[in-house]
Amino acid sequence: MNIVDRMNDVRMRYGTYDLNKWNTNLALKDYFEQKMGKDLYEAVGTHK
Repeated sequence: MNIVDRMNDVRMRYGTYDLNKWNTNLALKDYFEQKMGKDLYEAVGTHK
């Protein structure tokens, strides 16, 4: 499951998902993708 789908799932189950946490999670994903030079899901062997 990709990160956005997971955060949406949490939001649907609990009614909310903190916007700062949402943005931080996506920023961390982008940060590590830039460091690796590839898509996170490709690096860990999963599909988006």
